[in-house]
Amino acid sequence: PDGNTAANVTLENAGGQKTTVSVPPRQVSTLLPASIGFPDQSLQFSGIANKAYRLTSDRPIVAYQFNPASNLAPTNDASLLLPAHTFDKHYYVLGYPSHVRRPSFHDFPAYVTIVASAAGMTNITVNSTVAIKRGDGVEAFGPGEKDFTLAQWQTLTLQAAGGGDLSGTPVARTDHA
Repeated sequence: PDGNTAANVTLENAGGQKTTVSVPPRQVSTLLPASIGFPDQSLQFSGIANKAYRLTSDRPIVAYQFNPASNLAPTNDASLLLPAHTFDKHYYVLGYPSHVRRPSFHDFPAYVTIVASAAGMTNITVNSTVAIKRGDGVEAFGPGEKDFTLAQWQTLTLQAAGGGDLSGTPVARTDHA
């Protein structure tokens, strides 16, 4: 990279909606999907849904995702977004235990979200270290192993039941793509 050319960064969703922004060299830019006309794609419960985004750039960039608890300010709930060519087949969940606050407040369950980025179907095996809550397309299970098949753009979100902690849970892509 020459350090003098802006990066054209495109955010896109499963519905084909997309927007491109120009990010000057050595600068930081924030893309807030709701403020640029994207529908809410929040993941709040265990389930399988078409809620992935694709972020592409015509220049090398570093990209992070922050999930604000208040929808106003970033929290420590964040992800480093990896380029697709760096994906592996084996991962371990790193996270925090569920934060149980009842009866006074809502709980903050531990969770993991897996994204199917490749065209076609992606087979995933999760060997959960704790019980998982049921949700849309997800039966309650665990601790133990469960297989899932996701289409491109789908997300698989698994929430820990009770005060569970998903840290150490192995997640594997088991297809041969």
